[in-house]
Amino acid sequence: MDIVEKFPEARSALTSLLEELAVPDSAAHPTETSAVEGGLSGDLRRLIFSNGDGKEVLRLVIKSTQDSEMRVNLSKNLGLAREAIFFSQLGDKVGQLVHLPKVMYSEGDMTTGKKIILMEDLQQVTQSGYLFGAGSPLNHNKDLRQLAEAAGNPVLLDVVKVTVRATAKLHARFWKDEATLGHSWLRGSSWYQGGGRQEWEAAQQQAASFWKQFKKRALENGETAVEWPADIVAVVNASISKIDWQSFAECQRPWTLVHGDFHPGNMMWLHSAAPHTTESAPPSVSSEDECGGKIGPTAAGSNSDDRRVVFLDWEMVGLGSGPQDIGQYMISHMDPTMRRECEQDVVRAYYDTLVAERKCLRGDGPDHFQYSWSDCWQEYVAGGAGRWMWFLAYFAAHGTPDFQEFFIKQVGSFVRDHGLTPETIGQPRC
Repeated sequence: MDIVEKFPEARSALTSLLEELAVPDSAAHPTETSAVEGGLSGDLRRLIFSNGDGKEVLRLVIKSTQDSEMRVNLSKNLGLAREAIFFSQLGDKVGQLVHLPKVMYSEGDMTTGKKIILMEDLQQVTQSGYLFGAGSPLNHNKDLRQLAEAAGNPVLLDVVKVTVRATAKLHARFWKDEATLGHSWLRGSSWYQGGGRQEWEAAQQQAASFWKQFKKRALENGETAVEWPADIVAVVNASISKIDWQSFAECQRPWTLVHGDFHPGNMMWLHSAAPHTTESAPPSVSSEDECGGKIGPTAAGSNSDDRRVVFLDWEMVGLGSGPQDIGQYMISHMDPTMRRECEQDVVRAYYDTLVAERKCLRGDGPDHFQYSWSDCWQEYVAGGAGRWMWFLAYFAAHGTPDFQEFFIKQVGSFVRDHGLTPETIGQPRC
């Protein structure tokens, strides 16, 4: 409980919760374990509380910034405390659109990098990344068959479509929403107002530095255990060379609220038998519109498919490109053969939901949504590739050989399939 004691308001919130559950003071001492996997800098601990009879009454997960100076500085430099602020300021609204874990308390400080989040310990869920098979190094040494069986052996394409449709609802609600620009803690909020150049350039120079380290070590000194195809090296070289604030600032690309680190490992698939819980219960009634659809999520207590995926790890939440998030997701875990076969169908599912949700939100008035299928597809390709130019530079410098090999294959296949060349590739997307 030392972590909670550092945040008096969190301690108070936890005490109130235990009182509501009639947990006696003598039993209000949890079993604490750090065996929960976390995010970039997060330390996750599971707390289990029992009543006087020894019966378990509550499980919580505490996510906080790790105490080490290196981790605190990482959190401070990357602004990772924004995750706690996200839950406290936007969690209720976002929880109406996509499934979030139920959060009892959150507090974050962008200045110090410190944060704490008290949330439910999700039960009867499977990390959705495990459903993509054994290709990703993130899935190595896992009993994937057992994990898939526990999840009900869902069809992978169904999981993917549920994910992108839910995400489209989030993106539609916050599409070019000027109110979000006022949340200075959101990553990129200043970029879309002509500011934040120093922060943007620092992020891009990280990629440039990673790539420079790799080239010196691997290409010049021959110190690499992985073969990097010449065409992929040329594409990354070109992308890094195009880093330029002015061209980014002049780009008129639409923006919305995005997760920012959108890959299957940051999502949980809710088992069909699991109870329905959300960060904020969905509205019990929905408005009908001329489209014949419903505005907002389904009735409270339901377990419809659009709530089956639970979105976690919002450390990089910010303003950015919606289709770019979908591109990152498709490249990250999916076998290239499957991606080739289904990506148009998947992106179309995202686009159709995006357009339908915008129409239901705004109708056919002057704010009628104008974003073509061609715009969406092109941004999926350019944004997905651009995001992975940044990540590939990172893995080139810091990734183990298995990660490098896997992502060279993933990104290389995407780049070739879409005909991207040193001339047509854009700058990295940070």
